[in-house]
Amino acid sequence: MLRTNYYFLAALSVLFCTNLWSQGIPNPEILYYKFDEVGTTVTNYATNPPAGTATATLLGGVTQGSTGQCNGAIIGSGTASSTDYMNTNWAPSLNSATPWTLSFWTSDIGASSTLFYIFGDANSNSFRCFTNGVAGASNWILRCTGMTDVYINGAAIVAPTMTTFTFDPTTMNIKGYVNGVLVTTVAQTNVPISGVGPLKVCGYGTNVGLPSGGKMDEFRLYDRVISDADIMQLYTRSTIDTVNVLSCGDYTSPSGNYTWTTNGTYSDTIPNSYCGDSLLTINLTIAQPSFDTMDVTTCDSFDSPSGLYNWTTSGMYYDTIPNAAGCDSLLTINLTINNSTYDTMDVTACESYDSPSGLYNWTTSGMYYDTIPNMIGCDSLLTINLTVNYMTSDSIVLTECDSLVSPSGNYTWTTSGIYYDTIPNAAGCDSLMTFNLTILESTVSTITPASCGTYTAPDGTDYNASGTYMAIIPNGAGCDSIITINLTYWNIDTNVTVSGATLTSANAGATSYQWVDCATQTPIAGETNASFTATANGDYAVMIDNGPCSYMSECTTISNIGIEENGVVLVTAYPNPVSTKLTVVNADAKALTLRLLDYAGKEISSRVSSEEEITIDMKNLATGMYILKVSNNGSEQTIKVIRD
Repeated sequence: MLRTNYYFLAALSVLFCTNLWSQGIPNPEILYYKFDEVGTTVTNYATNPPAGTATATLLGGVTQGSTGQCNGAIIGSGTASSTDYMNTNWAPSLNSATPWTLSFWTSDIGASSTLFYIFGDANSNSFRCFTNGVAGASNWILRCTGMTDVYINGAAIVAPTMTTFTFDPTTMNIKGYVNGVLVTTVAQTNVPISGVGPLKVCGYGTNVGLPSGGKMDEFRLYDRVISDADIMQLYTRSTIDTVNVLSCGDYTSPSGNYTWTTNGTYSDTIPNSYCGDSLLTINLTIAQPSFDTMDVTTCDSFDSPSGLYNWTTSGMYYDTIPNAAGCDSLLTINLTINNSTYDTMDVTACESYDSPSGLYNWTTSGMYYDTIPNMIGCDSLLTINLTVNYMTSDSIVLTECDSLVSPSGNYTWTTSGIYYDTIPNAAGCDSLMTFNLTILESTVSTITPASCGTYTAPDGTDYNASGTYMAIIPNGAGCDSIITINLTYWNIDTNVTVSGATLTSANAGATSYQWVDCATQTPIAGETNASFTATANGDYAVMIDNGPCSYMSECTTISNIGIEENGVVLVTAYPNPVSTKLTVVNADAKALTLRLLDYAGKEISSRVSSEEEITIDMKNLATGMYILKVSNNGSEQTIKVIRD
């Protein structure tokens, strides 16, 4: 079936005031190739393609065109994909936590002794999909190092066939579909499809891609698991649309097969842009002509709504225009024609006056004339009795501290001198003011006191924290003396918080720290940071120096060293504390994942083993607390290990 672009539904929204509701085929987010172009460039139509993958490139004898499932297809050359393949420019980045759906159509895949690789990336743990060989004739196999093989039987054939794979990390299953029908579900423990790329389509490594003349179309890769209904829709390519149509008179259906004359809900079918059927539900409303009356008041003359008439006298008139539905709106127009008016204005202004129309400027008192629109839009002929008033001037002597804001509020003066400002006078005109101003200055100083207790500032304010403060007192000139106080307040918080075997002083900004073993009342060598991780159970305290003050915290008890974090028991480990090698006893020989972390959570080493005794080398690790995490089939055991 060929793809045909239909614009009928879009045209409906313009011609018939329609509203469309469409249930379309979901578009992929990562890769989507239609193979409908000419030449070696293939557009990636995905909605959110990875950087650098906007287009793919056909290499060697691989081409696009011919007849696929929807217009063109990619056509194999039967030649090794070291030279003949499509470069997607994509470095796969899928893993066991990443859901995905991969779907494609193939045809003209015949049985052969040659393995045909339709896509893959040798640099992504040998991820590939192929037929023949271990897959068997007419079958596809999806394979990747570390992943369980997924077989799709009977899909690699001559007849057009759609194959779909989905991976759901919540169930750790890969499902396989043929022509929209689920045919297999394969459990997975790891899906490591990631590497430097590039992913090849119609090829893998140096192997043969599609056979000569073999075709692939509609290659889709989603970043989610699409539903079974969506997968079946990919196969049928059918869409469902609802169209609300408001028509004037009879309505012909989009297919042209029906003509409807009454309101109702109808069904029709037309081709969609996916090479399938668009199943239309049409909610049809048949509109009728309308009748309206307009009361119009205007000046001198009136142009009819249709533009066909011009009326200059009051009266009843008739006109016809389209209504909102596109049918005739028959108008009765009750028209009133008005005339110009005459008005007199008494105006008082300063210095000069701009006429209401803006056409004139008058600078002396007198009688003037102007014309503006009146309330009904006709001319208002104005007679203006104008009185023009004038500005005044004043001088003022002032003494102020630091600055003076002018009476108008437009200026701030900070030095002595002669200044000018303008405010309204009693007549409402400008009053030009001259100021002979003397500015007396405030003083500014900075002090840097230090205090272990409450500090009282010069203005009498008490402070109990370090910071920058301000005090204002009068100076000798009677202006402000502004004092900046850079206060150092030596406050020592002797509280200690505990997290596991780590003790942390609550006083994060101290000058120095020294952790002490309370049992011996002796300093612990090298433990001079705000945090201390105990390597043995006991009581500990910290000596804190902060400026001129020094305090010791209360003793804190650590008693959880060597205790397991949860109740799950998969293994035992000895010796603990350990100096060189830690032995993990796996009595049931389970397949275990073992991860060794430092106490900050940073991974040091990891391995997978099913041996009954597993040795972990800790000889070269620093002394301290470590975490061993052991997991199997969703269960996880956490063991604290001390390196002494």
